[in-house]
Amino acid sequence: MMSASLGFPPKTIRFRTIASATRETALVEFFRAMPVLVMIFFVFVALKVQPLPALVAGLTLYNGSVLAVVFRSGVDAVERGQREAAFALGMRKTQVMAHVLVPQAVRAMLPAIISQLVVALKDTSLGFLITYEEFPHAGKLIASNLDYDLPFIPVVMVISPIYIGMCMLLSWFAGRVSRREQRSPRTEAVVVAAAGPGALLPGGEPPTAPRP
Repeated sequence: MMSASLGFPPKTIRFRTIASATRETALVEFFRAMPVLVMIFFVFVALKVQPLPALVAGLTLYNGSVLAVVFRSGVDAVERGQREAAFALGMRKTQVMAHVLVPQAVRAMLPAIISQLVVALKDTSLGFLITYEEFPHAGKLIASNLDYDLPFIPVVMVISPIYIGMCMLLSWFAGRVSRREQRSPRTEAVVVAAAGPGALLPGGEPPTAPRP
């Protein structure tokens, strides 16, 4: 949710002015090009914050920049004529975005957003490298108390199916949403009977005989 809230405003800013679009594009490309692990380490070491805020900040900045590109592609996929028609009707830019572009763009970008959630879920395991207590870190603590020759093997055999199961669940949900959104409603032809003599048009009046 934080990544989505960070990724959507740059698209709305880009829609307004050319100058703000340049700054937004540079900001998005910077965070999208930086490796997420480097970003997490930078926040953790340079800013000297706790492991959890560093992990959340790194994942939010990276995934937010990726989602900004997804939002931009989804909005740009809407036909340009609809935007121009909305402006011709006197709608403001925020109204065009909220009532015309975004509702149609959601159909195109929702599967990509869900797929990005899978990436964000797997990237949470990077918190192990900054001593954040999540699955791999908890597995390391459990393995250190085992008396097996290779204590990490049974721990990995337990942790891996959990990650795989959650990722497969999100992937299945993304595929289902994608298949559902591809079923666009189609207009069926309606047979209209031929108008007979003296038939009335909508809002018309019955024919009257000419006065002598």
